[in-house]
Amino acid sequence: MKNKIILLYIHFCFIGIQLFAQQSTGKIFRLDSLPEEGVLLDKSWKFHAGDSLSWANPLYNDMAWQPVNPLLPLYRLPEIKQPGIGWLRLILQVDSSLYNKTIAIVLTFAGATEIYLNGKSIYRFGKVSENYKEEQTCLFFNRPFSLKLGDHSIQTLAIRYSLHPQNRYINFGQPSMKVVLKDINRAFIDYITVQGGYTNRRSIQLSIYLPLGLLLLFLFLAFRIQNEYLYFGIFCLCMFLGMLIHIIALRPFVTVTFSNTLVLTSYIFYISGAMFFLNGTYILHKQKKSWIYYILLLYGLLIVPAHLFINSWGYFSLFFYFPLTILDFLRLNIKAARSGRQGAWILVITGILFFIIIICGIFLLIAGNRQLSDLFNAIAFIIPAIGLSLFISGEFARTGFSLQQRVKEVEGLSLKTIIQEKEKQQILTSQNETLEKQVNERTAALKQSLDELKSTQSQLIQSEKMASLGELTAGIAHEIQNPLNFVNNFSEVSAELIKEMVDEVDKGNTEEVKAIANDLVQNLEKINHHGKRADAIVKGMLQHSRTSTGQKKPTDINALCDEYLRLSYHGLRAKDKSLNATIKTDFDNSLEKVNIIPQDIGRVVMNLLTNAFYAVNEKNKMNIPGYEPNVTVSTRLLNPPSGGRGAEIRVTDNGNGIPQKILDKVFQPFFTTKPTGQGTGLGLSLSYDIVKANGGELKVETKEGEGSTFIIILPIV
Repeated sequence: MKNKIILLYIHFCFIGIQLFAQQSTGKIFRLDSLPEEGVLLDKSWKFHAGDSLSWANPLYNDMAWQPVNPLLPLYRLPEIKQPGIGWLRLILQVDSSLYNKTIAIVLTFAGATEIYLNGKSIYRFGKVSENYKEEQTCLFFNRPFSLKLGDHSIQTLAIRYSLHPQNRYINFGQPSMKVVLKDINRAFIDYITVQGGYTNRRSIQLSIYLPLGLLLLFLFLAFRIQNEYLYFGIFCLCMFLGMLIHIIALRPFVTVTFSNTLVLTSYIFYISGAMFFLNGTYILHKQKKSWIYYILLLYGLLIVPAHLFINSWGYFSLFFYFPLTILDFLRLNIKAARSGRQGAWILVITGILFFIIIICGIFLLIAGNRQLSDLFNAIAFIIPAIGLSLFISGEFARTGFSLQQRVKEVEGLSLKTIIQEKEKQQILTSQNETLEKQVNERTAALKQSLDELKSTQSQLIQSEKMASLGELTAGIAHEIQNPLNFVNNFSEVSAELIKEMVDEVDKGNTEEVKAIANDLVQNLEKINHHGKRADAIVKGMLQHSRTSTGQKKPTDINALCDEYLRLSYHGLRAKDKSLNATIKTDFDNSLEKVNIIPQDIGRVVMNLLTNAFYAVNEKNKMNIPGYEPNVTVSTRLLNPPSGGRGAEIRVTDNGNGIPQKILDKVFQPFFTTKPTGQGTGLGLSLSYDIVKANGGELKVETKEGEGSTFIIILPIV
């Protein structure tokens, strides 16, 4: 009996303390019922900085605590934003109909929290700590959780809270702490409905912007001149990435710093996308960027800093940015539509719809209807993608129609062309028959002309040979004259010696007869020697005059050059007595025999020497003071380190040289610098071909006014 009295006494004391606390504080939130929209706990809150778990006790006296409105943004509650841990308390007077009832507590906050009801911990979100490194924050928007009320009238809701200033927290218009008590079924249905609607809207946006962006980039790659496709494609991809990042940022249990960083990143993509969108419009209509564009660009660059430093107005700066951008977009498209740009009115209507809906969304946000504002904003941001799709579809439709018209025109022209071609074909057939007859006649005439040309060419080549042979004839005559003179002289002397020998025989002078006989033997040997010399000269002349057999044989290059040097000089001297030149030779005695066609190479050396003597003689006729005509023939053995031995023949003169402008022509057939009648122009051409046929090389070095050097290089195998 005594124990029951004590328990009743304690119970009445507890009720008395609660009533006393209620009267002393004077602020209790009455919770009489739960309407469908729920009850917003927007007053009677108290805050105290510090940390003590005893503050969760419903018997704790919070008279000294500071009244606070947690629905205000965090930047307007410096007492909560300060470093460390703080507590929020709210005393509820609950109607008896709600005793022991499970309801929903709907939370919106950013930070780390622990929630207590009547002194008992019911939820912990993150980790509350004074140390920033140990603190773990969360970010919730209208997130419902179950809550079971107590079985008495006065109940205490306490929230232990921390949000260290080092967290990158940016206010986007949300309250510091928003708590709504709601029927649990209604709360979760509303949350699922809202989240489902948000997810559906974002899914629609993402499913539009990603394929449209990729399509536009593909069109740009296909049509590189359409630069607007590139900018519109980047706009779509920026919007896609911004929306995707925004979705990730608002997922539950994401830290405050990470979430706000992602949100700012998404804003950067939104702003960049808007500028690419506007830039593409300028390019589409071939307009120069106006001062409005650069002001909008500067405004866009300042939006992110505005979120960091201007609190809630930074949040609205982004929403005002898009209407301002769309106004410049409207200006450009209205101007284009008035100038007759096809499809521009689609973009005008797109801009008007976007502007109206986004402005409505901003006013709804200012009025506090965030849910409806989000719906309007979602619709607004789908409109540019739809407008672009319609515009581009119209462009391709017009292009397709234009191409179809052109195809019809081409088909008509093709039909006319076919008819005309048939008529022309008939005309051409008759003309071809006539032309064929004319071609046959002209072909016969050309064949005859070609035969005559070949005959003429052969005659010219033969005349060139005969010309060189004529030059040789005089030289050969001079060369034969010497051995003939010796033969004649020794013959006369031998005849006199025979007469003397007869006389001495008659006298019987045997010794004198023997001496005379020895002299006769010596004279006969000399006659034989000079006879063979004349025979060799004649054979050389015959070899030069007859057609080459084409057979190569080892040849002494030094002897070949010496023989043709003397023959050419004396031959030219016989024709022109005024010719006088100093002849120099520099033969390499180490030069071995070279396997060549001697008659052909002899003709080449002869031709080069003839040209050299001609050049010095022509310069000598100019009576230049101190000038002495010189012709030098030299040979040497080529034995380069890289291999490939060869014999080099150089024919050098100090004549007038060859002008640079005609140097490339000297080896061409029928090109000559000699007066008409003095040269056929075939000498150097034939010489070049002969050297090539012997596996060698013929080249020229010249300096105008100083002379020329022709170089023959023959391989030694």
